[in-house]
Amino acid sequence: MPAERIFCAAIAALSGAGLFLQSGIPEGRPRKTMFVYYTNLSNLVIFVYHVLLLACGFRGGRLYRFLNGAGVRMSMTLCIWVTHLIFHFVLRPYFKNRRGRFDDAGFAVGNALVHYIVPLACVAEWVLCADKNAAFADCLAWLAIPCAYFVFVLIFAAAGGRVGGNGARYPYPFIDRDALGTGRFLRNAAIALLGFFALSLLLYAAAALLR
Repeated sequence: MPAERIFCAAIAALSGAGLFLQSGIPEGRPRKTMFVYYTNLSNLVIFVYHVLLLACGFRGGRLYRFLNGAGVRMSMTLCIWVTHLIFHFVLRPYFKNRRGRFDDAGFAVGNALVHYIVPLACVAEWVLCADKNAAFADCLAWLAIPCAYFVFVLIFAAAGGRVGGNGARYPYPFIDRDALGTGRFLRNAAIALLGFFALSLLLYAAAALLR
């Protein structure tokens, strides 16, 4: 329990600090659309989740049992782990090959927190502290995470939202329907869903081994 409390407090502090630094507020340039990005949304979810765990005081009760359930704990880990994997293996190479860097591609402290330190801390927390008896059916239920994000992005774009300084309606190039067309957008969305499902199966298998 002490290790779990330490992890919980540290992750809440790290994700909160990362979001604050990513917000642009320290530079006096608030990013009005920062929560259009999956990175920041996933870190916000992790922040709220760990703050709620701390508020429960690890004393038990209905809310604590729900938050500490194996399925919820694993879904939180998966949600933030995807942030790290997509950024490191897809976005960084993409923008490095095209224009060197973009607003989230440098190794500033905030960027390192939300893309590297918080995700890896959450994986470590899950390995060391979490209940690992999630059901196989949870792997399908977790697909609601990327599906909800894709729906959100489509609604944002349809409402005339803009992200970044180039007037794009979509936050990431691999889901930019304007640039890709509907066919390639749907193809990439399907690939993303399959990748997310594969990661959930990997995490489920890891849980079985760790048990």
